[in-house]
Amino acid sequence: MSYEIQEFRLPAAELEEVADFLADFVGDGELPDGSELDANPAVWSKRLSHWWTSNPFSRVDTPLGFVLRLQETNQIVGFQGFIPQDYVKGGEVIPGLISTTFFVRESQRSAALGMMMRLKRLSQRFHLVDGTPSGEVRAILDRLGFQKTGTGAQRYRIVPLVRLATLGRRENLQGFHVVLDPMEARSIPTPETSKLQKHVTREGLAWFIRSGSQPLCFAGLCDDSGRLCAYFIANTKSKFGLLSARVMESASFDADGAGLLRLANFASREPGQCGLPPKTSVVAWTSLNGGFRPDWLIRRSWSTHLYHLSPSSLRDTEKVAQPSEGDSMLL
Repeated sequence: MSYEIQEFRLPAAELEEVADFLADFVGDGELPDGSELDANPAVWSKRLSHWWTSNPFSRVDTPLGFVLRLQETNQIVGFQGFIPQDYVKGGEVIPGLISTTFFVRESQRSAALGMMMRLKRLSQRFHLVDGTPSGEVRAILDRLGFQKTGTGAQRYRIVPLVRLATLGRRENLQGFHVVLDPMEARSIPTPETSKLQKHVTREGLAWFIRSGSQPLCFAGLCDDSGRLCAYFIANTKSKFGLLSARVMESASFDADGAGLLRLANFASREPGQCGLPPKTSVVAWTSLNGGFRPDWLIRRSWSTHLYHLSPSSLRDTEKVAQPSEGDSMLL
């Protein structure tokens, strides 16, 4: 049996064909935890269109995925998608790709390694990220030289207790204001650090918070000129009757991180004014290596299966990792 691996780019004429394959893959029971929603071609078509055609980081020369076909019939039997996401280092923009939806028919799994080898070759030009690899794929990523992000931390604040402790006092936002839409910020500074990190743009943030099946909350702290000084993105979860907000991405654009600390403390006291549900009971701040960690008393370790591989010229560069990286918040 012979195969062909095809790389496709914008305008992605294969979008509907790929959507049908992904839905059939789930409907046929080849994805153990697949949902009824994932068996709907229209759902995949909407996802692919958002990842590719609506994505401000997509370019005409950006690879959008690999399609594995049987040469004899031209039938799709495998797919590995990429979601474009730019990174930045010292003002230089480095294009990146987030690996997603690696589906290969059980009868053709022997061809999956060839797709992974093609993926590694893309690291010559792109910063690669995989945040949801299966156990089998994690073993391959290790062999291919991908780096795994270490354990991070979650720090908690219980909103009613914070309000009680600060009764009669107001969080000082003098000279700053909160925006709940990234497009309300007039400008975003370029980080001066030499670390590798996500490239933050107004358009990129607006695209990201519209992604995925779960609603995301954005809060940004701007100065009087409209310059974005800090921001966070959070999702919400209800458990045991308590509504919690989990911050999965955050960044500060000042040298000492004071803006993000101010925003974090304000959100933990007044969640409704920061785009979070007003009845939020717990704010959990999640961070990985190099990320901001507020000095809150309640904390626990937090781990992830986040892998990355950079072009050779960046292999020794320290990276600021975000818990939001990978495709889990984009599905």
